[in-house]
Amino acid sequence: MLEVKVYGTVPCNRGKNPELGFSIEGGIGSPRNPGKPYDNGIYVAHVLDDGPANNLLKPGDKILQVDGKDFTQLDHNKAVAVLQESGATVSLMVSRQ
Repeated sequence: MLEVKVYGTVPCNRGKNPELGFSIEGGIGSPRNPGKPYDNGIYVAHVLDDGPANNLLKPGDKILQVDGKDFTQLDHNKAVAVLQESGATVSLMVSRQ
């Protein structure tokens, strides 16, 4: 049995950088893992070495919430829009296997 634990809520400060420094994959209609088509989660795909999310997120982290908004039932484009519209400090709730 695979156990998934909530890693925690991570504050990510953009500072003067307009980007958060990570990319995402997955979402409703674009599953991350073809072997698990029922998993519509949004996952961290890549973290930039010099971005605000460096040392906070890791590839494979599942994003559960962003600023209190549920990310477990979003399509990819909506998830991108929520991240782009977030403020200078973004609160991310993630799980890590």
